[in-house]
Amino acid sequence: MKEIKLRAWDIRRKKMDEIDFEWAGLNQINFVDGQYEDVAEGYTYHLMQFVGVYDRNGREIYEGDIVTVDEMDGMYPVGFVAGVYGFNSPDGYKAVGLLGTSIDGVEFLSKVKIVGNIYENPELLK
Repeated sequence: MKEIKLRAWDIRRKKMDEIDFEWAGLNQINFVDGQYEDVAEGYTYHLMQFVGVYDRNGREIYEGDIVTVDEMDGMYPVGFVAGVYGFNSPDGYKAVGLLGTSIDGVEFLSKVKIVGNIYENPELLK
């Protein structure tokens, strides 16, 4: 079973936070320890989910991370498309949420490196 983790980008404070939560029902969560009690006061957060895999340096890959891939030019934002986490590249969609995905017989994730995220480093995608 995939470990469920979330992080949040606080739009107002321009800060990334890992968050603790409990499932409250289908598609609902409760924040633990009073985190984000100020949501009702007009703060806005973007929640991002851990995709269940790690980059070549052992870092957790989340929605919104920007990755590079050895032997591919460019930087790519990770997102959720057609029921799977991945990114669009010049040679098609690459699913990073699938273990065992390979390029030329080499474990694909061993070539993926997180270089930033779309909120703290938007300039990487320009």
